[in-house]
Amino acid sequence: PPMIAELFPLMILFGLCYITFAWALYMRLGIYVYFFLDPTFAFAPVAYVLLLAATTAFFALSTWMTGHLATTNYPIASSLLVLLAALCTCTFRKRPESATKPKA
Repeated sequence: PPMIAELFPLMILFGLCYITFAWALYMRLGIYVYFFLDPTFAFAPVAYVLLLAATTAFFALSTWMTGHLATTNYPIASSLLVLLAALCTCTFRKRPESATKPKA
């Protein structure tokens, strides 16, 4: 289904909820999952703005892509390109030997 551009404010809300969750996690466990979410990080305000900008950019890209897929004559080719792009963002690593051996 195509994404609706009018739902853009939800992306900003999602980013703000993500930052709030990071703060709540810190209050509960005393850790930040990502260093740039730590408010004591020197560039935390810049990191927050960049996080919201990245969220916005991905929303815009997804809105454009779903609109394109809905109107294209070659949805399979476009879908395969999206799948290829997603696979390019993955990191594939060989499992360490200790993880593959059963414990005695």
